[in-house]
Amino acid sequence: MRTKPDTPLTRALIAYMAKQGVSARALSLKVGSNDSLVKSILDGRSKNQRADTLAKLAAEIGLSVAELTGETIQRENNPSPNAVPLSTESRPRLKDLPVYGAAEGGDGVMILDSEPIEYKERPANLLNVRDAFAVYIVNDSMAPAYEQGDQVNIHPRKPVKPGKDALFIRRESDGTEHVMVKRLVRATDKSWRVKQFNPPKEFELSKDTWQRALRVVGSDRSD
Repeated sequence: MRTKPDTPLTRALIAYMAKQGVSARALSLKVGSNDSLVKSILDGRSKNQRADTLAKLAAEIGLSVAELTGETIQRENNPSPNAVPLSTESRPRLKDLPVYGAAEGGDGVMILDSEPIEYKERPANLLNVRDAFAVYIVNDSMAPAYEQGDQVNIHPRKPVKPGKDALFIRRESDGTEHVMVKRLVRATDKSWRVKQFNPPKEFELSKDTWQRALRVVGSDRSD
């Protein structure tokens, strides 16, 4: 199986398509190229792009070519008069972390929106983490750790373990997802023992009902 490349260019393309809701084919046609250009880049089959192609992609996405490709230059005291200034960033500062809103569901439960309400820049511990996302808290059941309006960041592949906070997910037959952030006390084959802080209490979540638990790896306090 071909390993798909993870580069500033591919990250920029993926982030743009996710935010704008366009396909690889549609983006290819937008820049006036063949309809498989973007897919070939994402698959690693097309590695060296022409300067004019990169310029068109950069203009469409809203980045400079240097940001799109992640190029850097060595700053010198006496640069060449023909030198073209490039970004000193080793990677483009992309806002590609999906952030979901939620509605209050009662008893510390939140009803997760089906689509992200915005995209933000990734924290360092979620760089290159596939399927990472964030959720806005809409209750105070975990205060003072997390208060209403705070953003919690979710690492879907980091192990959930006792003493750590997690996003517990209950998916209904119609696709609606109910979630809650709680601290894991212990896990058995059949249930999660969790606790909350406001009001303080411990209780069991059946794994038959709450099918998934994803690790919380940080938060951003609301303004």
